[in-house]
Amino acid sequence: MNTEHANYIEDIKEWREWMKNLWSQIDRMLEYDMEFQVILAVAKADRESALYCPVISNLIEIGYCSFLPLIVRRLTDRSKDVISLPRLIDELRKKKNLLTKISPSGCEPERVIKRLDEWLDTEEIKKTREWTNKFIAHLADPTNDPTKKPKNYDEFKLDQETVKQAQRQIVRVAQGITYIVNEMLRMNEPMRSVLVPVPQYDLFHRFDMFFPNTDAGKQAKEKAWKLWKQMTDERDQWPAGVIEELFV
Repeated sequence: MNTEHANYIEDIKEWREWMKNLWSQIDRMLEYDMEFQVILAVAKADRESALYCPVISNLIEIGYCSFLPLIVRRLTDRSKDVISLPRLIDELRKKKNLLTKISPSGCEPERVIKRLDEWLDTEEIKKTREWTNKFIAHLADPTNDPTKKPKNYDEFKLDQETVKQAQRQIVRVAQGITYIVNEMLRMNEPMRSVLVPVPQYDLFHRFDMFFPNTDAGKQAKEKAWKLWKQMTDERDQWPAGVIEELFV
């Protein structure tokens, strides 16, 4: 086997392992965000629930703000010493001649790589990354006035639509890179058609206990499952059309 070709194969196998790592982070990002969205919606719908307790709401918000935007930043980090989507795009750029074997006629590899880059270069991703920096700096500031912290979910500052769109772009880039790597290795593995798996356990077990009475608890749990299903259906559509758009 040609030495150069053998080296390329090893590179591609390494990229595939990287993508497995990145997909596991993406899965956790999606799950954590959906869990928070459910709690946020249900808490706002019933202000008598224990979810509105300042201690609980504060812990939930800080946990979300510490994790979700941070993982968006990590997945889109352009540093050379981390495993991230931009790092993988850079690796593809270095060996773009490999893309000629999988690109449809007339589709230049450089154009495919540029499109992946553009999908990560969005205002939503930029704003989420900037917000992460400010939030972490805010928590670390010893002069920070605790009275200025959000008192409840109504004062939550991180725009949810911005974060959602940032996640969508991350998913689409990951789907595109996964396709490229699989095709390079002539893998017949199916692409991800279902982004959010069906829970294998009761996500909202004892969720009703946060609420003042049985009826309120039952309604809250039904609302939580309904919202979870809606978000699952929406997110499962995010990878649709990625390959066609990438190689158009």
